[in-house]
Amino acid sequence: MAETTPSTKKKCVTCEYWQGRRGVSMSQGAAEFGSGSEKGECVGGGWDGFHTAAMSTCYKWKKWSLLN
Repeated sequence: MAETTPSTKKKCVTCEYWQGRRGVSMSQGAAEFGSGSEKGECVGGGWDGFHTAAMSTCYKWKKWSLLN
C-alpha cells in the first residue's frame, strides 16, 4: 500500500460503501491504498453500481466501520 488517507477525510477510500482494494493503518485512523486513481465499486452509496476512484467523494459518505 502506497498512500494513506485519514478517517476524517470524506473520500471513497474511507467510506463503508466503497469496495476497492484497501487496508487499515495500525492505529485504525487511516485507510491505506495503492494510489488516488485506484478504483473500486460503490455498493449502496451515492455512486451505487459505479466504479469510482479512491479519492472521489459524494453526499452519502459513511465512515468505513473498520476505521476509528
